[in-house]
Amino acid sequence: MKKIFLAVLLIFFIYNSFAQKGAAPTAKQIQEFDAYVEKASKDWQVPGLAIAVVKDGNVIFKKGFGVSG
Repeated sequence: MKKIFLAVLLIFFIYNSFAQKGAAPTAKQIQEFDAYVEKASKDWQVPGLAIAVVKDGNVIFKKGFGVSG
């Protein structure tokens, strides 16, 4: 249940950060998003996750967080 809640929070944050009318994410927004995901991952004890943001068929953000396999 915690993981689903975290996913919903992340989707909401991504939408608010990157879904601005045609605006590409700024370096500051990306840094803030990275910090948010890192903190949320630690708080919720998520070992690793991958996030991709696709807008109009183009990947505008992709990153892996935490540990892999």
